[in-house]
Order: sequence, then structure tokens, then C-alpha cells
Amino acid sequence: MKKATIALLLVCVAGFAQQKGTFTDTRDGKTYKTVKIGTQTWMAENLNYAAEGSKCNDNDPANCEKYGRLYDVGTARNNAKPSNAVPSGVQGVCPAGWHLPSLAEWLVMTDYIGGDGTREKFGRNNTRGKKLKATSGWSSVGKRNDGNGTDEYGFSALPGGSGIRGGFTEVGDEGFWWSASEVYSLHMNSGKYHNKDEASWFNFNAGLSYSVRCVQDKEQNTAASLGSGEQQEAMQEYQKAVQEYKEAMQKNPAAQQEAAQKYQGALKKYQETVQKAQQEAMQKIQQEAMQKMPVAQQEYQKALQEAGQKYREAVQKNPAAQQEALQEYQKAQQEAGQKYQKAQQ
Repeated sequence: MKKATIALLLVCVAGFAQQKGTFTDTRDGKTYKTVKIGTQTWMAENLNYAAEGSKCNDNDPANCEKYGRLYDVGTARNNAKPSNAVPSGVQGVCPAGWHLPSLAEWLVMTDYIGGDGTREKFGRNNTRGKKLKATSGWSSVGKRNDGNGTDEYGFSALPGGSGIRGGFTEVGDEGFWWSASEVYSLHMNSGKYHNKDEASWFNFNAGLSYSVRCVQDKEQNTAASLGSGEQQEAMQEYQKAVQEYKEAMQKNPAAQQEAAQKYQGALKKYQETVQKAQQEAMQKIQQEAMQKMPVAQQEYQKALQEAGQKYREAVQKNPAAQQEALQEYQKAQQEAGQKYQKAQQ
């Protein structure tokens, strides 16, 4: 029984990681799939809202249906100021109740799924892309290189390519997603140019058009709000380092390396505070589940015993009614099981 309890707990805790749903964009009536990853709820499809200035790759409506539309940075943010807050506070082109994720919010999700390689989380040589990419829709390069992913978390990333100076590139081969932050966009590929399993961050070009994924307002990252003093201090250091890095790039090329190192150190510190908060939140969830389970198990066992006793008594009194008594027992067993499952949610 103890082993069964532990196994059931693992299943219950895993259920917090991925919860699928749908929502309808009231602006045009389009319905999108959603998925909860950790403490955040994400769109599980690229946005396909026909905002002014948005495009279908190759100007083909079929690409919009499959990959969503491509947006320039001004349209993606609706010309709002860049933000790296959690939440970003930038609704941008997203529907009401949703917003364009900041770099910090993207990192909350990618840190949650794991898959870092030997280099820093901001670099390459990781397997996050493989976990986020859809199981079909990505090009294959060569006989052995299947560009598709495992889609372990239901994010179902697809390669919408990009728009560039009146033209288009890489539909089916690469995917780019905007962040609300000033410096970076998320990138995944099929293996044509880089490691097909990685998800990496690019300095975006303001002249390009990329895909958009929105994150829900009301399902904010509760883990990131824990230990807010430490985290806010780390975020302030990070934002200051970003500003110094930008100024160094513009005014003093010789100081770029020092500013970049300071920037990477501040980012690493911020990521560590987020990871710590996530671990604390998960421990709390597990403790609550452990406290709830023994009560639910006792009620389930009691209901089964009572149903079994009623069945035996009915058969002893009237053997001809055995079939009817069996049906009553099975009904009671089913209701007890449903009540037990509900208690675990």
C-alpha cells in the first residue's frame, strides 16, 4: 500500500505540470489550445490574429493556418516600452487576459522544463528545443536528422520562419518568438543550421517579423513571487546590467566584454532566485498532496467495504437477485473511485 501511495502521489504531482485547455479570442472568434507548464499557462499554438502589418509567410494563408502570423516588433508589443518584469505588463498583440512574455517569463518556463547543456542557460548545446517542439511539422535534414521534437510539455512549437525586408525565410526549418524584453527573441530550428535539439536566444533585428506566443495574465508564476525581496533585487541588478551593456555597445566598444560579463552574472543570479522559488513552490504542492491523500484513501477503502458488505448481504437473502446486487456494488465502487480521484486534484 505504501508503494502504491507513493506512485499515486507522483502521478498527482505530475498532473500539475501539464493541464490542457482552450480559449477563444473574442476579437476574431479564433479558438486556441492552451497548456499549463509549471505555474504558467501558455498558448499551445502561434498567434494568428490579423493585426495591421502582420503577414503570412510567403503571403500564403495556408501558412497562417498552420504556423500563425508573423509580426514586426512594434506590432508584437503594440509599440509599448520593453519590459523584463514578471509579468511583463505588455499586452501587445495578445488577446485580453493574455500578454507578450518577457525574457524573464520565458526563462521561468525553460528553466522549469530543464535540458541545459554544458554551456550557460542563455547559450546553446541544450535539449530544451526538443522538449518544446511539436512531434511533426519540422523539416528533416538528411536521412537521419528528424527535425521534430518530443513535445513533452504540450507547447507544440512550430517553425513559422521569419519575415525580412519584404521577403520571407525558413518556414518549416526555423521558428522565432518575440519577447517583451528589449534584447532577445527565442529561436529553434530543424537542424539545418544549428543543433536541432536546442532552444537559444538571439539578439533580434528590428526589421524582422517573428511568431508570437502569449502567456495568460491570471495564471501568473506564483513561484516567482515567492521571496520577492531577493528576486526584486536580482531583477534590478539584471536590468542595470542590460542598460550598461547597451551603453557600452554604443559608446565604448572596448568595454563591451566587461559589460557582457556583468550582464551574464546578473542574469545567472536572477535565474537562480527564480529556480529557488520554483522549488519552494513545488515542495509546498507536494506537502499538501501528501496531507490530503491518507484521508482520501481511508474514505475510498471504507466505501468499498460498505459496498461489498451490502452485496454479500443481498446475495444471502435472495440468491435470485445476485445480478442486481452485483450491479449496485459496481455502481458504488465506481462512485467511490470518482470521489477518490477528485480528492487528489
